[in-house]
Amino acid sequence: PAVPEQFFSLTAVPDGSRCCDEANLITFETCCVPWKLEEFGIGKAACWTAPYTYSRCCLPPHVSARDMFVCSDHWQPFRKALQLYTGVFEAGLGKMAQRPQAECLVGACMAVLMQLVAVVHELQLMLPDSAEKMTELIDLYKYGNRCLSHILMSPITMTEILASGWSFGLVLRTLHWELTNHKDLAERLGLRPRQTSHKSSYEQFIYDHLQQAKRMPRDVSFSLMSLGARDISEHAELMAVASWVQAWSLKTVEGPRAPIFEQPALAGEALQLLSLGDLHFRNLLIGAWNPLSVGKPELQQRFQDVEQKRPLEILFRSELGMLLFELLA
Repeated sequence: PAVPEQFFSLTAVPDGSRCCDEANLITFETCCVPWKLEEFGIGKAACWTAPYTYSRCCLPPHVSARDMFVCSDHWQPFRKALQLYTGVFEAGLGKMAQRPQAECLVGACMAVLMQLVAVVHELQLMLPDSAEKMTELIDLYKYGNRCLSHILMSPITMTEILASGWSFGLVLRTLHWELTNHKDLAERLGLRPRQTSHKSSYEQFIYDHLQQAKRMPRDVSFSLMSLGARDISEHAELMAVASWVQAWSLKTVEGPRAPIFEQPALAGEALQLLSLGDLHFRNLLIGAWNPLSVGKPELQQRFQDVEQKRPLEILFRSELGMLLFELLA
């Protein structure tokens, strides 16, 4: 069923921090994204002179999604083509994949991942394999891991990613599908599928309900949370799925059928569940519990260099998580 706009609105709004000062190089990408490990949770130290601070300029507002991640000018045709999932080559996919991520945090990464999908397609048609294309594939995969890690380690919420219109979930799901169906190329990238393709009972139950757009029983999420609570760091995927599956149920099934006067409260509940799943999702992919708050220096010892993080490798083994992410988008 269609979701009324007033129920689950993910419309981005202008940033209210009034921090953007391009003349003095004060932008989110320049100052808030941790391009270096030591900038995680504190930003670029050179940016923070009065009246600018990390808390004011980087941390997301509690309610609304900032529109700064939509990107403008020459990114717009490509973003619209990606939303329609057609015409991405005509919109300059190859050139956009070469643009620096500092220019458009989410969009540049989506261009790289879509270019990775395109190269996988090309290699399937080449007999014998092109050494040049294989090198390009490996380079794109490494850059894809790096750019995705920069997004996940930045103070940008899942709501803001979805509201940016960059089809984040769809792109990741497409890449997951391509690599799953082209196992030879996945193996060359060092990707290993889950040890078993058999879905557990809870996975199959959730998968069936998602496919049939049926309401997700609360006890399913409670069961997943109780399992994950035994060792949160070990079961981050369970905790993320438990939160997102209820957000999806509220968005797709329960919210649209609820009385109009109840929908604002249900929408708020769905967004809270989306945020909770976001925390566990990031913990799963990069080992960071809370990149959306001011970091503590001692926590940085837990993190490897961003170059060593491989979130795409983890996503390759997380079919259910990717399906939920696509549906939430």
